[in-house]
Amino acid sequence: MVVAQEEYKHLGQEEKQYQQQAPKTQKKPKPKSRKFEKIMIASCLGVILALSLLLLLRYVGITEARHRVHNLGNELEQLEVQKEHLRVEVERASKSKWIEQEAKERLNLQYPTSQQMNYIQIDVTQVALVNQVISTHRLSQHKQDQLQHRGIKRLFGKIFSLIRT
Repeated sequence: MVVAQEEYKHLGQEEKQYQQQAPKTQKKPKPKSRKFEKIMIASCLGVILALSLLLLLRYVGITEARHRVHNLGNELEQLEVQKEHLRVEVERASKSKWIEQEAKERLNLQYPTSQQMNYIQIDVTQVALVNQVISTHRLSQHKQDQLQHRGIKRLFGKIFSLIRT
């Protein structure tokens, strides 16, 4: 029994030592770290800011495009007015009476008199002969050009065939 009591006392001392050591090893509960929450809030705010800026930039782009469309519309209207004005001027300039009036007023031109007119008499057979000579000359010149081109092609063909072998 004495041995049993000693063992019991011994176990009691170990328990006391364990209990004394246990509070030392227990860690105090750490205050919850708010870093993760702060990072998440900051990242959410960053994403919201980025999306807001993106949306704002798109509205700016749309506004600029509308402004360009408006300016181009105004320019188109001006060009159409100018086109109509030019059409009226062309129509006026193409009328022979206006041309005649401008020639008389600005250039002091008058209709030619009979003494200023010269008439040329042309023989139709001579014109036909001249045309025939010109066409035969062109045909012969064309044939000569073709022969020269064929000769040059043959020469280069022979040179290339010699190079290949």
